[in-house]
Amino acid sequence: MIFSDEELNAAEHDEDPTDRPEWYREAVARARVYLENEDYLGAAQRLKPSERRVSQGA
Repeated sequence: MIFSDEELNAAEHDEDPTDRPEWYREAVARARVYLENEDYLGAAQRLKPSERRVSQGA
């Protein structure tokens, strides 16, 4: 799944999206489920330190 930074931020900080469009509320709900999944690892966590530097443009 692909989430925008805004959707992930809202999910991580438990923001209340009730004043937003339905599609946004659904995306935040899916992002919250994704982040709460025990199998979730951010891309940076899956990479070796040397690979992180490359992915960050170093």
